[in-house]
This record gives sequence, structure tokens and C-alpha cells, in this order.
Amino acid sequence: MRKPFCRWTATSTEGAGEEEQEEDREQKWAELFRQFDTNMDGRVDVTELGEGLRSMGLLTQADTEKAR
Repeated sequence: MRKPFCRWTATSTEGAGEEEQEEDREQKWAELFRQFDTNMDGRVDVTELGEGLRSMGLLTQADTEKAR
């Protein structure tokens, strides 16, 4: 079962090296990609992107209709 979409909050990176920060950033992007890629085909299509952004509250149905 997939985890629900979530928003990341800023975390303290005080004391973390640049390499650790980059690794953390890559892990967060990879997790976001997995959450958006709902059919697990290794790609995020326009529909998946819209669904993901809507679930995060970053896109509304009205926004989607305006774009058409």
C-alpha cells in the first residue's frame, strides 16, 4: 500500500556536511517521484502530476480546467 502524499517541512541541516544534505535531497525527490508515479511505470505523466499536486493542495480542479 502506498503512503499518502505528504509535504516536507524544512529540517535543520546544521552540522550536516554538503554531501549528506545532497543525499537527503535526492532521497526526498526519489520518494516524491515514487508517490507521483502511481502506476509504477517509471514515469510521471500529466495526469499523475495533476493528481499529486492536487493531493498536496498545490493545484485545484479549477486550475486544471483553466489549463485546458
